[in-house]
Amino acid sequence: MEAKELRIGNVVFVENEKHRPNSKNTDHIVINVGLIDCRVKNTLTGEEFGQYYKFIKPIPITEDWLLKFGFELSLNNWYGGKGIHVNGRVIWLMKVDYDKKYRVHLTDTSICHVKHVHELQNLYFALTGKELQISDN
Repeated sequence: MEAKELRIGNVVFVENEKHRPNSKNTDHIVINVGLIDCRVKNTLTGEEFGQYYKFIKPIPITEDWLLKFGFELSLNNWYGGKGIHVNGRVIWLMKVDYDKKYRVHLTDTSICHVKHVHELQNLYFALTGKELQISDN
């Protein structure tokens, strides 16, 4: 990944078998973005460490992630969020099977596709100025 793709608060994977073998497939939160590396926090252990961008990997969006963010399955492959709105328009995601992406809609208007958790987080922030929160449910 590149620095320009990340924001503080993004959730990512760290894949560095040599120096961080126990970090693979564990969620990490970006806590600082630098020029050549970023600082992350392991969500299970709380450990903070720096990592070069070549070891930072995006997390694919799954139904579990959408549910964590408060989206609910409402129709065939359509996910909507209670309280997930932009200027009164509901954010909907529709799974596009052929490319493992989700088409993002504001009520009835398609605006883009997202494939990874950090992309959805960044889009939500760009549209609302707020962080996409993990739901307590």
